[in-house]
Amino acid sequence: MAFVSLILYGSFLFVQNFKHKAHYLAKDVLDDQVAKPARKSVIASSVILHRSLVAAVMLADSMAPDLNSFIAHIGAPVALSGIITACVVLYCLRVF
Repeated sequence: MAFVSLILYGSFLFVQNFKHKAHYLAKDVLDDQVAKPARKSVIASSVILHRSLVAAVMLADSMAPDLNSFIAHIGAPVALSGIITACVVLYCLRVF
């Protein structure tokens, strides 16, 4: 399942960045005027993104047992655990 999600996300990024690039540019900006980011900046952003993702996943993993027991205690559906975990991960990635 994770592999399929990765393939879908990769295809989305490909379409967004190459096929439909004009949809995301300002009307007065031409493709040849857009400066590419520096290699150092791209590498730093990639490292920060991956560290943030690892931290968010580790946080979600550490809170899962307590969250599952709380959800079982209140009698809520098990799917609530996934929704809460996804919200925490998205919030963590937004903050970093």
